[in-house]
Amino acid sequence: MTTQSSNIELRGTDIPDRLRMLREERHLSQNDLAEKAGLTYRTVHDLEAGRRDRVLEKTMMLLATALDVPLRRLVSGEASISLDTPTVRGRRWPWLVVAVLVVSIAAAGAYIWHRATAQAEWELEGNILTARDAYFGIPLWSYKTDEKIECVDVAPWGTSDLLMGLGPRSPEGGRLLCLDRASGRQRWEAEPDRGPIVGAFGEEVVSAGNFTCLRLVPVDLDGDGVMEIAASFRHVPYYPTAICLFDRHGHRLRQYATKGWVFDMTVTDLDRDGAKELIVSGTNNAPTIQGAMLVMLDWNHFMGATVDSLCDCPGGLPDSSRIRFVLPAFPAPHMAVLEDMRLTAWQPRVFSSLTGESQFSFDTGSWLDPHHRLIVTLDANLRPISTVISDAFNAHIASSWPDSLKGENGPMGEDWRRHWLDTYLRYEVGRYIR
Repeated sequence: MTTQSSNIELRGTDIPDRLRMLREERHLSQNDLAEKAGLTYRTVHDLEAGRRDRVLEKTMMLLATALDVPLRRLVSGEASISLDTPTVRGRRWPWLVVAVLVVSIAAAGAYIWHRATAQAEWELEGNILTARDAYFGIPLWSYKTDEKIECVDVAPWGTSDLLMGLGPRSPEGGRLLCLDRASGRQRWEAEPDRGPIVGAFGEEVVSAGNFTCLRLVPVDLDGDGVMEIAASFRHVPYYPTAICLFDRHGHRLRQYATKGWVFDMTVTDLDRDGAKELIVSGTNNAPTIQGAMLVMLDWNHFMGATVDSLCDCPGGLPDSSRIRFVLPAFPAPHMAVLEDMRLTAWQPRVFSSLTGESQFSFDTGSWLDPHHRLIVTLDANLRPISTVISDAFNAHIASSWPDSLKGENGPMGEDWRRHWLDTYLRYEVGRYIR
């Protein structure tokens, strides 16, 4: 190893492997180490991957400090640095020992407190979020709002951030907030872009209420190794739902709006092409449909809104989702027995068939009663394969439904279910394709 112009040569050394080993021994991610050292994620990633021929000595000193090891151990593997120190004579050494102990204890205490606050635990009660340090349970900060806090989770890009979704009547108006976990300080806030939603569903709908941030799902749709967050924003009291993709700085990267509420989101590689997809499930409440809805979004197909003749949306951005699947409601007599207007899709699940192919299933039925559900199975392109009725729904029909809607005249009948399943609607990038 040679040092020239404050540079450290990396070629032919095991510094990348040693950096990774020391980081993993301390249970730190590359993002965590970059934040502690005051460096970028890309710097740490490239150093560990051996993509640099040399690095500034200052950079290695920052990494050594963040890892709490001597610089020589990081760059050469030696356990300590040999220092030429003058011999301490006389009776000064007890005071030096005491001073060293005091400084060491203070430094250790500061480090422990930093770790305790950085990993603060939290509890949520209605509209109050309270954070306590992870070791002693000492209250650190609290956040109170006029509206219920809908969701709280650790940010997927680093444990030092908390993400919090607020209800529609909060002062922040149902936005997504990013808070510093240790102090509660707000880093940024984000919300949907209302312009495209107004264009799709009308000013009178969007201006009649506000949005509430209900669900958060970590995802890496662009495949760069850096996680983003997908957030669903439901309009109250009306029907639009916006799905937004934000980066760690709160920048809105993508947005898609749908006519109907969203209940679940799941991340998968359904078509096994190596790129992740976000599967959104809920309901399409257009009067001509009133049915269950699934939307597949990926990095290149994550814009626009459910705009087509069936959705009664006269304007706005076109639907650019990769695939949208809609299953209309049962015939009116059957929906009347369910005492509900529409069907909903819940609990999307991905699994492999006996032949090894990816398949997709979800529950559908009345959202008023979770027992009144059918299980629908689709292939990897969201085309229907089959549907079966749950035991609970079967028993309810047998005991409560009129005879005219039982047996082959209702969901208990296989032919009835097959005929109903064949009424599905399927779109690819906004075009109706069966």
